[in-house]
Amino acid sequence: MITVPKKVLIVKLNRLGDTVAFLPTINAIRKGLPDSHLTLLTTNIGKELIDGTKLVDEIWVDEIKNIRTLKGMVRWMIIFRRNHFDIAIASSDSSSFIALLFFLSSIPTRIGFANPKLSFLFNRRIPYSTRMSHLELNLQIAKVLGIPFDNHHPYPDIAISEKEKEEINKKFPEGPFVVLHIGSWRPSRRWFVDRYAEIVRFLYKKYPMKTVCIGGEPERDLISSLKKMVEEQVIIDLCCQTNVKQLVYLISLSKLFIGHSSGPLHIAFMVGTPSVSLWGASSLTIWGPVFDKEKHICIKADLDCLHCEQVVCPKGTLECMDLIKTDIVKTEISKLLEKYNGKNWN
Repeated sequence: MITVPKKVLIVKLNRLGDTVAFLPTINAIRKGLPDSHLTLLTTNIGKELIDGTKLVDEIWVDEIKNIRTLKGMVRWMIIFRRNHFDIAIASSDSSSFIALLFFLSSIPTRIGFANPKLSFLFNRRIPYSTRMSHLELNLQIAKVLGIPFDNHHPYPDIAISEKEKEEINKKFPEGPFVVLHIGSWRPSRRWFVDRYAEIVRFLYKKYPMKTVCIGGEPERDLISSLKKMVEEQVIIDLCCQTNVKQLVYLISLSKLFIGHSSGPLHIAFMVGTPSVSLWGASSLTIWGPVFDKEKHICIKADLDCLHCEQVVCPKGTLECMDLIKTDIVKTEISKLLEKYNGKNWN
């Protein structure tokens, strides 16, 4: 057990999904150290998300590419030293430059994982494993701090203003809807647009339910292609029209989330919205659901090369996604919709 610290620094510089998966760890630290001053260094998207949780006392923002430069390292070293932190915490996917930064900042207790080359600069090292999810792995930080973890309430609430809700409510379809995230920054994770079009038509015809498409700039062309394949009234396009909190709100109100391993999928895990997700290059062990698994159906092919974690398919065939047929996706969608919503769709 570490002596209760006055000032704690937490560093989490990653994409949306990684940050959502880290929330149970920050939540546990906040509950276990209610009187400590918690400072979080994160990205802009991390700030958007964590601003609504009230878990930390102070949020600093920067990007990994900036901190990795000599100028960035020196800048943050000076800031860290001036703030006299008792403990610094790095997440499981942090690299050597964070370990070095903590060491150069003379922070007495430096907690991190054993995977980076410079992990010896952490003086509280946690064994790294690819046999558990990053969510579970990061919860080992709470264990090092001597903090019990309550898996009945793992995620914090996200405060969303009435104004933000109203902006989304104006665009909602009447009646129940599903949320579809068709894209991924890794091409190796994407299913095929024409197959998604078949799923969208199936949902509208059988239940009927409209499909709300979400995403950022990388999804624009994909969604545009999808809209050309289905009737206009079936799709509601909210691509590039939501901030992070609004995205949380939108997914929380949907009957089902459909997509790949992504930030929005982790939001569905967090808010308890049932999901059907398609898995290929991304590791289900590392990024799959941890809580309420019965709500989340993960579809994958049976291949030796599955979960390769490559950005682009090394074979050039994307066989892992090609083997996922629309019939199995329709079947699993129906199972979840009828289990959690019965047949009252209107």
